[in-house]
Amino acid sequence: MEREEYIQTETGKRMLRAVNPIYTDEYQLSIFNANGLVMEEVHQAANKIATETLINNATWSLPYWESLFQIKPRDNQTIGQRRRAVILRMNEYFPVTRQRMESIIDGFTENDGTSIDDERGDYIFDVTLKKSGAIDLVAMIDAIEESKPAHLDYELYQENDSSMSFGTALLSGDETTIYPWSPTELTSRVEVNLGSYTQSIETYTVYPE
Repeated sequence: MEREEYIQTETGKRMLRAVNPIYTDEYQLSIFNANGLVMEEVHQAANKIATETLINNATWSLPYWESLFQIKPRDNQTIGQRRRAVILRMNEYFPVTRQRMESIIDGFTENDGTSIDDERGDYIFDVTLKKSGAIDLVAMIDAIEESKPAHLDYELYQENDSSMSFGTALLSGDETTIYPWSPTELTSRVEVNLGSYTQSIETYTVYPE
């Protein structure tokens, strides 16, 4: 078996390749494997810490954010609501740029993708939600009103890439009684396709004189 086949992680394999190829027995290789596993966990933890520094991704770091901005969360608040409370408080200390406003609004959407056009006029800007998914609209509007300069107005648009299907059906029928008697019952059916579904039924019943 090749030496690297004993190693379970890519980190351990890189460590093994970084030294002279004198370590060949299973005991020595198991040390590289153990070190690789530990360093892999350290690497994942470091990535999580880097992620937690972004308020939109914060989970276990939320208490630190809330402590920094002196926010006391309510017991019934969700993680998303707690994140938004921190973002709104941050706006009191940092200027609200176009990118920051997009980040604020993204906090109220499922898939992000907010785009702001601030070149429409001097006192108005457009907010476009692109494929945003589920939206907490009431809270979003409150956050925009809280964050934007008081003299600015805005218009809100939503773009969705989806298909819609419409269908209609029309059913009609006539019943005609004819005298004198005949033993045959006549039934006719007509189907017409004109962008919809139509079905017509006529029943003829003949009775004796």
